[in-house]
Amino acid sequence: MSTDQHPTDLLRLGFAEPPPATPPEERPREAPAPRQPVLDRLTTPMVELITRMDRVFLATAAADGECDFALCAGPPGFVHVLDDRRLACALVDPVPGLANLAANPRISVVLVDGRRGLHVNGHAGVVDDAWLRAAHPCLPPRFAGSRWVVVLVDEAYLHSGAFTG
Repeated sequence: MSTDQHPTDLLRLGFAEPPPATPPEERPREAPAPRQPVLDRLTTPMVELITRMDRVFLATAAADGECDFALCAGPPGFVHVLDDRRLACALVDPVPGLANLAANPRISVVLVDGRRGLHVNGHAGVVDDAWLRAAHPCLPPRFAGSRWVVVLVDEAYLHSGAFTG
């Protein structure tokens, strides 16, 4: 492979030749999906969605940019809102990729409930239950002893009706 080719070159992926490019003027124009405003905190509708969730997707990246995307699941309440700028996710089961947070604290959190979704970008760390409970005694007792991923919200926005089939 020459030095100017990217490792995910189409030929390497098994295509005999790249698909023909459609000139921009011939591409069908679609109206952009309405996007909810991007906020730096959680709103009441966001908190209501979070409290019902029994699964969450967490995306992290290592210092070298290697990405990891994991599904975390647990009973409703395992994702807990600490305040309008922070949420915590109880680690009910081992979650791959969380070691990335030591080198790169950036995280994306995605929660989907039917046709609605919440996307949160922020900074995170993994903390012990005792440390978090000292500051937030309101944590659900059923998760006592768990480790927690605590996320500081940088951006939060809802997807509503954007998923059409």
